[in-house]
Amino acid sequence: MDTPAQLGLSGWHGLTWHPVTVIGETPTKYRIRLEEAVRLPGGREKAAQEVVLVPKQAVRFSRPVDTPKTPETSPSSAFPRDWQALREAVSVETLARA
Repeated sequence: MDTPAQLGLSGWHGLTWHPVTVIGETPTKYRIRLEEAVRLPGGREKAAQEVVLVPKQAVRFSRPVDTPKTPETSPSSAFPRDWQALREAVSVETLARA
């Protein structure tokens, strides 16, 4: 199978994405090979090239739009560009009415 993908991990610092290779699957999990060392939930520290099972919900086959690997300080950076444009347009319209 050897499909490149991204593993999303949520922590106190926000959501981070790590490169992985999907090498197999079960009904609810993917078997992945890590491309870099990561700390998985539960304190499981894994080195690069280790093979682990992770929930399917944690794996994406393309990097999410405008989601940096390390979060920025701006809270709006998690929104896709379309949402940011919509939010700015609504803000301008609201200001114009006032």
